[in-house]
Amino acid sequence: GMMNEQMQPLNLSNAEKGILAFELATRLDIQNLWQVFSTLWGTTPGALRSAYNRAIEQRKTMLFIEKLKNILD
Repeated sequence: GMMNEQMQPLNLSNAEKGILAFELATRLDIQNLWQVFSTLWGTTPGALRSAYNRAIEQRKTMLFIEKLKNILD
């Protein structure tokens, strides 16, 4: 329920999109993750990378990462 059929994030903050991109790229061995996901999701690599960097500084991110791992594992 985090993504639709076109692989677009659903109701996720930019920070959550950054975390999602990182986790998917790690699991799928995607190189140039910010370029790949920014193209797919219609944003810029810098914006997605910045959102990820902000996310890793937030306390609520750990809860989102746990939720993601439960879905992906």
